[in-house]
Amino acid sequence: MIALSIATVISCARINADRLSDSPVIPRQILEMIPSDKQIHVILPVLPGRMIPGREMLDKIERMIENSGSDDVDYFVCVPEGGLTAEDKRAIRIDHRKERFLEVPLESSVSLTGFADGKQGEVFLLDNSGKVIESGNILKPDDRQRFYDRLNHEISPTEISISGPDIYPGSCRMDTIVWLKNNGESDLVVYETEASCTCSSAELDNRVIIPGDSAALHIVYHNTKGKGFVSTIIVYSSSNKSPHAIRIHAD
Repeated sequence: MIALSIATVISCARINADRLSDSPVIPRQILEMIPSDKQIHVILPVLPGRMIPGREMLDKIERMIENSGSDDVDYFVCVPEGGLTAEDKRAIRIDHRKERFLEVPLESSVSLTGFADGKQGEVFLLDNSGKVIESGNILKPDDRQRFYDRLNHEISPTEISISGPDIYPGSCRMDTIVWLKNNGESDLVVYETEASCTCSSAELDNRVIIPGDSAALHIVYHNTKGKGFVSTIIVYSSSNKSPHAIRIHAD
């Protein structure tokens, strides 16, 4: 099987150390509330009056931390004091997430969200000194890739190819395999695969692919949208051009 070069979602450059040289520092009032048993903290600020983040957003953060393979990362959602309604608190108790939410002084929350520009999904990676070492919108593939790069900075980038970056099922249902091949000289680590809709899913045989080897990505697809619809599988990895897209085109 001939491997074709994979189409990239975005040509994401590796982390530029100078880009964050003037990064802000999280207010001391917030840092004092964060347990110091971890080296890296992920902070999600919520503006005053904004609803608490939904389960999908928190799932993405938890999955990113878990897939990074590090036990030295945690996350917290910062909300202004009094910013949680009774309904919010009830939802948190039901979801067993109360310890993740920090009610911080209003002046601290304004300072924190001030450099987030109030964008939904804007999250920050902090070291123990409170310095922001990476920031971005976790809902955007290129930003999330930067978080993976930062959390796995010791992994050397490599090259990837795929047997079918564009798939044309020919029917509304499909169960197929796409091969991810490591064409570089370092191990290829696949951090995460994410489908753009519930009509498709992907499961990888092996998350670590040694140089020259391939791994099978099992894709299941059921089109309920009709012709012209494109479902996308996003692949986050240690490839030097990650993230990548596998596109499924409805006929």
